[in-house]
Amino acid sequence: LCSAEYPINAPEFCTLTACPETPRQHANAWTSLSAFKNEGSAAEISNQPIERNEMVPAGEDFIPGWPRTKPANILVAADPKTPPKPKEESKRPGFFGGMPNEVQPLSVPDLRDHNPEHDFAWDLYRHIASSSTQNMVFSPLATDAAFGLLAQGADGETYLEFAKVFGYANRDEPAKRLDAFMKLSKRGRGKDAPTVMAATGLFTQSGLVLLSEYSKFAKKHAANVEHVNFRHKDTVRRINQWIAKTTAGNISGGVDAQRLDKETLALSVSAIYFRASWKAEFERSETKSHLFKPDGGDEFRTAMMQKKFRVLYASTDDYQAVRLPYTNSKFTATILIPQKGKVLADIERHFCSEFFVELEEFWQSPGSECNVRVSVPRFSINSDVELQPALQSQGLSLAFRSDADFSRLTSAKPMFLTDAFQQTSIEVDEVGTVAKAVTSVGGGFGGGRFIPRTCDDFIADRSFLFIVHDGEGQIPTFIAKVNKPEKWKDKD
Repeated sequence: LCSAEYPINAPEFCTLTACPETPRQHANAWTSLSAFKNEGSAAEISNQPIERNEMVPAGEDFIPGWPRTKPANILVAADPKTPPKPKEESKRPGFFGGMPNEVQPLSVPDLRDHNPEHDFAWDLYRHIASSSTQNMVFSPLATDAAFGLLAQGADGETYLEFAKVFGYANRDEPAKRLDAFMKLSKRGRGKDAPTVMAATGLFTQSGLVLLSEYSKFAKKHAANVEHVNFRHKDTVRRINQWIAKTTAGNISGGVDAQRLDKETLALSVSAIYFRASWKAEFERSETKSHLFKPDGGDEFRTAMMQKKFRVLYASTDDYQAVRLPYTNSKFTATILIPQKGKVLADIERHFCSEFFVELEEFWQSPGSECNVRVSVPRFSINSDVELQPALQSQGLSLAFRSDADFSRLTSAKPMFLTDAFQQTSIEVDEVGTVAKAVTSVGGGFGGGRFIPRTCDDFIADRSFLFIVHDGEGQIPTFIAKVNKPEKWKDKD
């Protein structure tokens, strides 16, 4: 309905999914739409074509996966405040409804159903990944934490930009996310459980007066709030010592002295360290030499880990995906590769949080586990990520300008963000995964759907995506784009 083919005068009545399909896809899907006539508070669709520009307040949205030649069983509300009840129970398949007294297997999520508009983690990924054909890794979760600490001090249009880019539902959202980030450290408990250490800290220039309410917020939701002298050469060493202490020595450094100057008034820092073993480890003896063809590069031989085991598996015309669990935790790794004949760029433009939520829903349905031979290369990636241009392109521009409004943080003016940087690394081998990230934000003056009946081998012998997720939130812990895994060495 929301399209050039079927324009309507009241687009607010047209409901879209959380990760909306494009208008063109809506128009193509509604091939059998027909006109309506009012009957009391509701109007029922008939078998006559809809005229252009006719107002059609839709009571329900089309669900991708329905046969396009079959008319939809739907009522259209004349009064949107009192939508009509359907005459009979919906028979839509999957987690959208389900047939009465009948278990329906879910469809594999179709990437092309999704338009990831204003999706913080994946918008940020696309901007960073598009600038290079090399390996890349970053932590959306650590980025969210570092900026969340400062977002609470923003007001007016500046805060509205934070809310739009990071997806804050209300003023309490930054605090809730900061608390969830800190609680990650408590998740690594029990035998063989992952080691997870996460913390945020706020370092402010001596003499900068924080407003009372913001000072209470920072002390409650950050692990450390400390006055320092950014003009002293020893300050960066002190901050890096705090990072090392909060991660039990697993992260050394992270804050670069060259990125601070005499105008720096505040520095928000987040640090996260993650180490976990596979629930089913790969045998080192099974790691073999295998050809790898990166997107836009020459093929080479890589150290390919291999194992056949029962995993969550999904496949469409566009991609293959598997999920590998870590020992004794909700943490998992999701690996996606484009189908042969495609490149990673063909599928990554569709990535968004809602797609991965649907993938999770599918993997919780019967029949989504398969005995699959999984082949994944060993890899190790180190990335230095400039966050400022990426976030500015998403709409966070006022915060980096001299007219920014941080009046909830301090009365000192003008104060604005001057730098945003992340150092991240990840290493994946036969035993498991080790990943870490330090984010510093400075402020100062001046494919088609189908249900797989057979599970093909999963061979990551081309550029792929590797995602670490904690299983409880929508923001990924780490995202890695792998174009150049570890090369095969004869001694292997």
